[in-house]
Amino acid sequence: MSICTRITAVFALLTLLVTPVVMGEIQSDEFNGDTFTAPWEWAREPAGNWNLDGGKLTFEAATDANLWAANDAHFLYQESTGDFDIETQFDAEWDTSSMVLGLVAQSVTDDNWVTLKLWGRGGDSVIQFQGKEEALGPDTDGQPVGNHALFFRLKRAGDTYTSFTKENAGDAWAEYAIADKALTEPLYVGIYAGVADPTGTLTTSFDFVRDALGPTDVEPRNKLATVWGRIKQVQ
Repeated sequence: MSICTRITAVFALLTLLVTPVVMGEIQSDEFNGDTFTAPWEWAREPAGNWNLDGGKLTFEAATDANLWAANDAHFLYQESTGDFDIETQFDAEWDTSSMVLGLVAQSVTDDNWVTLKLWGRGGDSVIQFQGKEEALGPDTDGQPVGNHALFFRLKRAGDTYTSFTKENAGDAWAEYAIADKALTEPLYVGIYAGVADPTGTLTTSFDFVRDALGPTDVEPRNKLATVWGRIKQVQ
């Protein structure tokens, strides 16, 4: 073996020794450019009407695409086997009596999940924290229908899931609800949207999905009502 070969082999070994192996880490994606930069997979991919443009992932949601008794929504996910802390920002405009969108961590093995959801209804819209056909936290007070711009965050620590919301990028996160729920790994973790009814429209844009692991500035849970009351209605 030549000296050059031996040096290369030693360098490769040292790289393996000092480089941490991270299992199940959610990779951030700013949705810049015309391709994903993280290992996303689609479940129920929108039928030819999604695009990456202007730093956003935008698509028109299909009908009969709910997340409640089953996950029939358009679902963009990464596989995770451990703790995570992800956040996203979205804009939504809809004309339907029922639409859903948000963050979800789903166990395919269990056919169950934890989701932080915006539910747009015929006369108002609410934020919900749910499992499959179960409430994991209280609904917010209803807000007028229309367009919404909002930040969502979902954090997992073992079997404990914590949800947060905020209105602006510079705001502190307002803790919404915490729940314990055992889900069998691997989990499919990501963003989703759909029109829950047989008729109607929903256009949604996601600005990014980010790995938020690390220290954060969090407001107390009772601040949520104030934050939700300040959500901008985009006219």
